Amino acid sequence: MPPPPSTSTPPMPTLIFHSLPNNAFLGLDLLSLTTSPKLQGIKNLPPGYHFLYSSSDASLSTRHGYWFFIPAPTPATEGGQYESKIIPWRWSGENECLIPEADVSDTESAQADLGRVWERGLLDYTQPGSRKEGGKLGSEWRELTEYITDDLLDRVLGAVASQDRAGKRGPASRRSWSISSVSSAPQDVEKIPGLTTSEAVIEGEKQLEFLPIDLKRTWREGAVGRERTDAVRDRSWYLGQLIELAVESGGDKRVGAAQLLGELQLCFLMILTLANWSCLEQWKRILGVLLSCRQALVEVGDYFVAVVRLLRIQLKHCQDVEGGLFDLKEEGAGWLKGLLAQFRRNVEELFGTANGEMLKTELKQLEQDLRDEYGWETGKDILKRGLLELEDGERVDMDMNGADEEDETGEYAPVVVDLE
Repeated sequence: MPPPPSTSTPPMPTLIFHSLPNNAFLGLDLLSLTTSPKLQGIKNLPPGYHFLYSSSDASLSTRHGYWFFIPAPTPATEGGQYESKIIPWRWSGENECLIPEADVSDTESAQADLGRVWERGLLDYTQPGSRKEGGKLGSEWRELTEYITDDLLDRVLGAVASQDRAGKRGPASRRSWSISSVSSAPQDVEKIPGLTTSEAVIEGEKQLEFLPIDLKRTWREGAVGRERTDAVRDRSWYLGQLIELAVESGGDKRVGAAQLLGELQLCFLMILTLANWSCLEQWKRILGVLLSCRQALVEVGDYFVAVVRLLRIQLKHCQDVEGGLFDLKEEGAGWLKGLLAQFRRNVEELFGTANGEMLKTELKQLEQDLRDEYGWETGKDILKRGLLELEDGERVDMDMNGADEEDETGEYAPVVVDLE
């Protein structure tokens, strides 16, 4: 039998791994490691959404992962214990990854065997950060998954049944949503070299159903002339359309707005853990909409406070991606620099010095983080063009990369087209 729980806290859920090979790659949330014969599972998982991912080795080979949810203890459960203390997983030699254990009897077997491996065979989820429940690891993960819900996972990854293959209900029938490194949305399949539609969908997994974002067409059907131009410069109308798409017809727009942030979080975490290319593209597309709004900044300013705060938390973890999410010190992040500079100008023009204090504070903190970590300067008083005098007295015109695009000059200058 496992050791008795503390009288002050209920026993926290434990993942048990069956047939786990040596030297495989395994990750849970922000924790990743190479497996060894001693590793039998991970204990003390806090409540909330978690992501377990694995592959046959630690290289950037195809990784497979599953989202699952652990409920908080409630008075309705006997002794205030968690609904399912043991969650078994089995290594699939065919898929070369861990998959949820479908047989309820294996859960009972894992429960009986828990006492033997409790002290030496289980990695403690709370230890990498601190000894407090959840620790730094858990608190950071909670921030990164704040807007993720069952409805979001059902929409993007496909609804899954809450029963096991035998039709039984129990601890082993916990819902889980699958995704892999090569899972892709339809609009991205043709852009990935060598990846066909059939290869983007692995067995038992649907293609990614992201919100359909087309940044080249952000105006209403039938719009012409100035209306189109305004819709390109201010994507507030398009943001409203995406929010409505995120919920059923007539649904609560607040839920849709939260789902959009949840999709932004889901995409970022799949970049972080699986290096999923399609998720990277959707992450960029969502930011391209959110950071290009003007009217919405005034109408729902609190929403954009949450947007900037969420982005600030995400960018702190960019270097957790193998090889870096993108080179934040060079041209690789030029698109984001441009978006943030545009967003900053919109905030200054719309709010001046009297309003929008919370948004300005969050934006200032984001800019300070980027300045401290990567040397970014997003202020409007940066010298972008000038003359550089060389040692021999020759003067050379210099300008910053992306200056024309940001200022809409040169080849990026607006063009007036006579349609008559």
